[in-house]
Amino acid sequence: MLLPAVVLALISGATGLALAMHYPLGPAVMTALVLAAWGAFFAWPQLWLLLVPALLPIIGLAPWTGWITFEEVDILILVVAASGYARMAWPVRTNTTGDGSSRDAMPGMSGVSVLAWLLALLFAASTLVAVGRGFADAGGFSFGWFQGYLEPMNSVRLGKSIFLALLVLPLWQSAVRQQPERAQRLLAWGLMLGLAGAAMATVWERTAFTGLLNFSTDYRT
Repeated sequence: MLLPAVVLALISGATGLALAMHYPLGPAVMTALVLAAWGAFFAWPQLWLLLVPALLPIIGLAPWTGWITFEEVDILILVVAASGYARMAWPVRTNTTGDGSSRDAMPGMSGVSVLAWLLALLFAASTLVAVGRGFADAGGFSFGWFQGYLEPMNSVRLGKSIFLALLVLPLWQSAVRQQPERAQRLLAWGLMLGLAGAAMATVWERTAFTGLLNFSTDYRT
């Protein structure tokens, strides 16, 4: 797992840093946040299970950045991946389990059946085909930071989620194998905080655009 972890850490780190350096709202601030987050997620490798789902509903700033292809959550997940795989590639330590046996503190990608991985990879492959068709329908691929919904980069926006999920799946497996109860508890708290954030954002939007109790005007959260 050492070489793949190093490669994934480098690719994730470089991509996340590139996005941060081109961030429309204060690239220097975003770059500093990325560097700080690298250290935080490396020091506390399960922290992302709480923060990612908690922040997901409230860190989308597309109305202010003008970005739709790339989002703040992309940078966050790439930072998580860079730190997580860097820690996974760190010199392996062994923990002693309750029964006296030992296990790796940074386990690999086991724990998911071959069939599950095959199905996930097939879905990823079908997504790549769909993205390619989206490029073709938009007149061919052309890169741009501020493209709209009818331009080629919109296919990237629609297709990237499965690859981000696959990127952090081994980190989730690692967390569950080390401390299953703590990992599940952190994820549960993160999901509840994310739900609360989405609910508060909905109340704020309704109050701002239609009025909190106006149910006759067209409105979508």
